[in-house]
Amino acid sequence: MTAGPPAVADRAAGGRPSPVAFSVALRLHVCHNAAVLLRIGRPSFSGSLRRYAARFDLVEVRTDAPLPRRAKLASWLGEVPAGFTFSVVLPVTAAALDPKHPASRAARAVAVATTLAAPWVVVRCAADIRPTARNRELLGRLFDTLRGEGRRIAWEPSGPWEHESALEVARALGAHLVVDLARADVGPREIVYTRLRSLGHGRVTEGAAELAAARLAGAAEGFVVLEGEGAFEAARALRGALVAFGDERDDADDADDADDADDADDADDADDADDADDADDADDADDADD
Repeated sequence: MTAGPPAVADRAAGGRPSPVAFSVALRLHVCHNAAVLLRIGRPSFSGSLRRYAARFDLVEVRTDAPLPRRAKLASWLGEVPAGFTFSVVLPVTAAALDPKHPASRAARAVAVATTLAAPWVVVRCAADIRPTARNRELLGRLFDTLRGEGRRIAWEPSGPWEHESALEVARALGAHLVVDLARADVGPREIVYTRLRSLGHGRVTEGAAELAAARLAGAAEGFVVLEGEGAFEAARALRGALVAFGDERDDADDADDADDADDADDADDADDADDADDADDADDADDADD
């Protein structure tokens, strides 16, 4: 079983770790003890990016909002630590699947993603994008326009798409379906992009974070966007739950190893008994010959 989060030198009054220092320590602990490489953040940030990056390691950048010029955007890379993830969100209007102007509408998102070395472009479709064969074809064209330089596509449909149908389309088009893992599962995946919503609560609850952690536990990489208030606490709950699931997997593996060892011992004992029986039979045969 793994140990708890390491001691933190930076402490607030009363001898307790400050929230930011504890978050950093827990991030490091998750990296060492949970199988999933986890990035957690919010749909946007305000104020100091450097301060934001001390609490979270992912942020969505919305290209339908005013953004700094390219030089200022590029400077953001110097304000975040290694491994911090920028995820660029395509405007809903650019995801309207207009066959006449797909490239021009996506051009700004591609430019921002290139400047920020963003590994993700998120395509959020309005409810009027229905699951028709024509729309699947147009989605494929749009995704091809957005790909490049190692970028992945996170597709977030809404409206009348059935879950299994959306999963099938995402697989066919080489995209990653975005769901709220506290409300739906995407099954076994190497890479998962999820948006945990605060519907009806104003914040992502601890129970929702734990359920999402259970569904992330088998992935190699997880990218989690937290909506609503209390995102910092939800992020901490999610990381802690993943550590717990890692501990449970370790315990299960230890139990399996112990069972395998017992089976091997039983097999050895059976072999020894067979060898002893064979020796006795050989002695009896020798006695009969004499």
